[in-house]
Amino acid sequence: MNLLSRIFTVKFEVTEEHIKNGKRSDSHMCPVSLALKDRFPEFTKVVVGYSIIYLYIEGSPYASHYVCPNTRLKTFIADFDRGMSVKPSRYDVRIYKMGKDE
Repeated sequence: MNLLSRIFTVKFEVTEEHIKNGKRSDSHMCPVSLALKDRFPEFTKVVVGYSIIYLYIEGSPYASHYVCPNTRLKTFIADFDRGMSVKPSRYDVRIYKMGKDE
């Protein structure tokens, strides 16, 4: 198994619309979740936590990929949940694929 093929870096953007439509302390509807769903429509469920983000594909009861947020993204998540002002931002994150390589 080639572990490097299971890790990839992607870019995504949290827009003003994601922030406006996001819900505080809601792991399914926060701005980061909305942005990741827009960027990756193949993921039908995105669960955002402060220390890990899970990405699910329809039909699977288990997360197929996950993200460990970097410090900048953690700050955005925490600030938004605390009701502080946040601005649209772009992020580079490493996505880790779970399960067997196909």
